[in-house]
Amino acid sequence: FKGTTHRKRGEADLAIEQLGGIWQAGTGQDYVHLYTTVVPEALDSALEILNDLLGNATLPTEEIEKERRVILDELGKTNADLTNRLVARLYKEALLLLPPGGTPETIQHLSREKLAAFYKRNYTPYRCTLVLVGNVTEAQAAQSVEKVFGNWKTAPPKEEPLLPVIERISASFVDVKVPPQDAAVAMGWNAPPANSAKMS
Repeated sequence: FKGTTHRKRGEADLAIEQLGGIWQAGTGQDYVHLYTTVVPEALDSALEILNDLLGNATLPTEEIEKERRVILDELGKTNADLTNRLVARLYKEALLLLPPGGTPETIQHLSREKLAAFYKRNYTPYRCTLVLVGNVTEAQAAQSVEKVFGNWKTAPPKEEPLLPVIERISASFVDVKVPPQDAAVAMGWNAPPANSAKMS
């Protein structure tokens, strides 16, 4: 949202708002999602803006520095979150333990060059899934997607190892001292892998 080769900072937000929508985004342990809602007649225009955001971000240095300060402030709040404490307890040393927003140390030392390399490596057709839901037929959706994203092509990524299987943990109880107004209970347990026959 900080600028592309075709739009200055804030112009993508303005463009989608003129279609009656608003951009929403979020991150998880192993994904990023970007979404909006518009009327069917604005589908092609919304997809064009999305295509621009995904493929043409300029990552201006001054905007990176502004966002760095915001993220560091958010990380201070996240580290005290009960859910994050639970995740840290469940995943132990697994890669999924790494916070989606990074750590204060990694954010402090992240350079524009590394950020740009990550963007180029991950924001590609091979790592993206486009989902359309609403009053649009499958044929209409396919036509619109081909029209807007048809030229978005990159070389297939190098094969990467799968995430390691998370080690099963034994039952445990952790009592964390917090202010009375923050009192809560969080529970987690082992489950079969998503590709297990037990999950079908």
